[in-house]
Amino acid sequence: MVASYQKVLRDSRDDKLPMSYKAVLVQILWHLFTIGARTLAFALFASVFPLYFGIFVVAHWCIMTFWIIQGETDFCMSKWEEIIYNMMVGIVYIFCWFSVREGRTRCRLLIYSLTVLLENVFLTAAWYLHRGPSSSESYAVAMVCIVSSSYALGSFFMCVYYCLLHPDGPVSGWRPVVEKEDLPAELLASPAVSLPPDVVSSPPRTLQRTKGPDYSGVDGDVFQYPAWDAHFIDRRLRKTILVLESAAPVTPRIQYRCLATPKEVMEYETTV
Repeated sequence: MVASYQKVLRDSRDDKLPMSYKAVLVQILWHLFTIGARTLAFALFASVFPLYFGIFVVAHWCIMTFWIIQGETDFCMSKWEEIIYNMMVGIVYIFCWFSVREGRTRCRLLIYSLTVLLENVFLTAAWYLHRGPSSSESYAVAMVCIVSSSYALGSFFMCVYYCLLHPDGPVSGWRPVVEKEDLPAELLASPAVSLPPDVVSSPPRTLQRTKGPDYSGVDGDVFQYPAWDAHFIDRRLRKTILVLESAAPVTPRIQYRCLATPKEVMEYETTV
């Protein structure tokens, strides 16, 4: 599900390169082995300390939720909706990690991976030291080897994905290496390239600029945006509109586009 989410997300956005099926397969193996090791470590620890296991899961969820909130995600349109969304993502973070905001993911992924590694070691070691007499020594050693080897395999496939199969091309230190002279002339001439990173942290989907008289007699320039992409009309896009507003003689407008009759739903003011 996580691999499918990543592929569909990239395929649905014009500003992201699509993910190959090889990359999807490697992502499936990456999450399969890491989540498998995580689940097995949970099961071993819960078999000995069921009460402490519940406390551990709740504590991990609280820490992950606070971490996500500190990252200032901008998926929802209101503050409280964003907090509820972060709490739901915190539940997912009990088992695996996925990016919930734009920007570099290397540090966040490394922090999460190291945290999960330490937790898996602690949970497995606690089970090994306090296991019941019914568990033989050979069985206990086999379980420890399965947990460690499964997580090692998952980490290996994670490195393969980021080093060889990342959609943005060759990666050096898990960051795409793109030379400026290799970029197309159209991209270098794009206004979004000259905008400060604080204004446009992620290029929005391509907005088709059309003249108002062609659409219900609205004067001025109109940016058409698909209605199902409403969650992308967030703080980043509002800041972008403010920049365009200062450079354009007419205030830009946002208009949802449907197959029937276009209807302007809202117009952002000059303040955020």
